[in-house]
Amino acid sequence: MKKKDVRTKSDFLRRWQKGEFGNRLRVWENINEIDCPLVGIRYKIQESKFMVYGVARSDVAERVSAMVSQGASRELFYFGEAAPDEDLILQGELQQSVGHYDLCYSTVKDRMRVAMKHQQYCSGLQVVHTLRNHCTEGSYHDLMQLLEDYPDHIVEFSVYRYCLGDTPGRNTLIWEVRKY
Repeated sequence: MKKKDVRTKSDFLRRWQKGEFGNRLRVWENINEIDCPLVGIRYKIQESKFMVYGVARSDVAERVSAMVSQGASRELFYFGEAAPDEDLILQGELQQSVGHYDLCYSTVKDRMRVAMKHQQYCSGLQVVHTLRNHCTEGSYHDLMQLLEDYPDHIVEFSVYRYCLGDTPGRNTLIWEVRKY
């Protein structure tokens, strides 16, 4: 069933934090609520320079203060459980074009922005084959459902060697669903 388009990063984040788009790692708005040893410091502005990954929990407040002194707004930070990049097997951006699927992906075990500098591309049935070979059945179904619910959107995701996140039986994390 088609759902409301995702037109801005702030709209996406609000809906993502409520669990609308499926499997994800834990996320916190407040530094004091963080409950994991490694954190990704994220920023609510698209393609911000104020994003840092793999920060020790004990260093988060200091890192945020340093970025605030460089012009960041403290209210725009949020914090996510660090993803295990060493266990990545595939990550990319999936979309459904007229009549077929398109997938830009990478198998590089690094942050998405870095990994996608070495991207590969496939379309049509190759996409189905690639996703079915890497995703659990539940994760594959979730990706296909997102394409159906959010036509003309890009689904950004990462697939891991094992199941993780807040939805049982899933080895795929959804990072973003966007039409902006």
